Amino acid sequence: MTARRELPPGLEKGVGELAPCSLHPQVETSLRCTRCGRPICPKCVVHTPDGARCPRCARRQTRRAGSFADSVRTFGALLVGFGLAAVGGAALGAFPVGLLLVIPTLALGFLVGEAVAAIAGRPGGAFLALIGLFCGLSGQLLGHAVLGGVVVERAASALGLTYSTPPLTSFGLLLLVCGALIAAFRAASSR
Repeated sequence: MTARRELPPGLEKGVGELAPCSLHPQVETSLRCTRCGRPICPKCVVHTPDGARCPRCARRQTRRAGSFADSVRTFGALLVGFGLAAVGGAALGAFPVGLLLVIPTLALGFLVGEAVAAIAGRPGGAFLALIGLFCGLSGQLLGHAVLGGVVVERAASALGLTYSTPPLTSFGLLLLVCGALIAAFRAASSR
């Protein structure tokens, strides 16, 4: 014998029967929240992995969803995105900034955004966009300045060559910003 779940007062009508929406009383609906049983119309339904929910129950579920595992994934996404951008920035920093670096720089931004979204579990949103922007910009700047400058110059001097990393021009900085914006857009729109 299964226990029957009690519906909140005023929700006596069964599933499939028309009832006024709890948020839009002028709209009749047969859809119910899978958690509390409230009638919800297509305007206010929130689709979750657990089914259709009313906005109130969906907010409760969202608050609980911010678990430790989500924080670890987000931190991992930050580290991977920053590292990928730094290595890519170092590789791109070894070459003089010119028109030929437009596509690789923009592709690096795309790659950073996709990596951030994939590691974070693809939740998308503004917070992940900020992570993508931070990783895409600061990682590439660090890679260009430190890794590209120090590592490439030391490797060149170890081989008996003279080499210095070209300075970052305003065009190069514009490319880095565009790459970072692409990373932010890809991370945010990855739902």
